[in-house]
Amino acid sequence: MPVTVVICKRVVIHIVVFVSVLILEGCSAGLSQVVPNQAEPSKVAEVHSTSSATEQAFVILAPRPGPYPNEKDEVQRAVTIKSNQVDTSLLENDPAGEILYYDERARIIKHGLFGYISDHGKVVVAPQFAWAADFSEGLAVVHVNGHFGYIDTAGRYVVHPKFDSAFSFYGDHAAVMLDGKWGLIDHTGQFAILPGYKILAPLGHGFYGVDFNGVSRFLDANGATSSQDNLLHPLRN
Repeated sequence: MPVTVVICKRVVIHIVVFVSVLILEGCSAGLSQVVPNQAEPSKVAEVHSTSSATEQAFVILAPRPGPYPNEKDEVQRAVTIKSNQVDTSLLENDPAGEILYYDERARIIKHGLFGYISDHGKVVVAPQFAWAADFSEGLAVVHVNGHFGYIDTAGRYVVHPKFDSAFSFYGDHAAVMLDGKWGLIDHTGQFAILPGYKILAPLGHGFYGVDFNGVSRFLDANGATSSQDNLLHPLRN
């Protein structure tokens, strides 16, 4: 293979991983700033509130498609909760956006804490998290007492909060940080790739960009290198 082609390939790899590094570090920094003081979670999150009074809360709307859509621009709209039920009918024609349900769940905020409602408006997981992501592949990242874990759609902890940072599942795996190093877990919380990387950025098609002693490498979900790189040994348990 001509030397010019090899150099170009290496330059492209470094550029892709460098951009992913900026995205990961930005997301981690943003998430780590949301740290309300909360009690250590039990093995099961509070599923619903027992209050029958009318309370105010907010639902998160995703922007409607437009000529210049920006998916990062979320809008919050005030709603009322009565008997664990939210009336979302008034939001159906909201010009700013619409409620998007992931795994039949949408996020709700009350007193600054995140929870979830079903696609029928019922509060299925009471607001209790400092931050929470939309569901993906049946699990959602939640932030409790400075740590990140995962719950299922019923509000049960599948992976107890213990990570420094975490991202949603994509392709049956999720990137998590433990003790300042990134690794990859499966749906049960078992490590597919042990924490050992300063950077672990999803690149699509089952591959991840990692920093290995200051050198950018490709890694698949099994911890093995791609066919383009045979310099990195698998890291898995």
